[in-house]
Amino acid sequence: MLKQRIMTALILAPLALFAILLLIYGYSFLKGSDLFSNERTFYVSYDNVAGLTVSAPVTINGYVVGQVNKIEFENDLGGLLVTFSINKDFNFSKNSIVRIYSTSVIGGNALAIIPEIDKDSVALDGDNLNGEIEKGMLE
Repeated sequence: MLKQRIMTALILAPLALFAILLLIYGYSFLKGSDLFSNERTFYVSYDNVAGLTVSAPVTINGYVVGQVNKIEFENDLGGLLVTFSINKDFNFSKNSIVRIYSTSVIGGNALAIIPEIDKDSVALDGDNLNGEIEKGMLE
């Protein structure tokens, strides 16, 4: 009887551990992040994020290369810090512009990286980049 319980525990323990790990990976995947990716994270400051939301796409020349991870207050004056990650290997300069633009007439904004190619000042993980907001149709 005891031997049978030990054998059952030895079979069920790895199965339960596998199920827990699969649940954690699935949850992070549904949130839009991959545990096994080599993402680079960047920061950009704005006075107004113009309706930008977390998980909005980040594009380079119209190609989606990442997403917005977090938007939070940067200071007591209401400045906002946008944290975004890029999961593609594309090098651009620290002088590149990160522009908030409208993705459709109805609404919904995204970030576009306007790359400056300068091999002497490549943007590295954790760098702060320059931001601007694209003027809309009504402006």
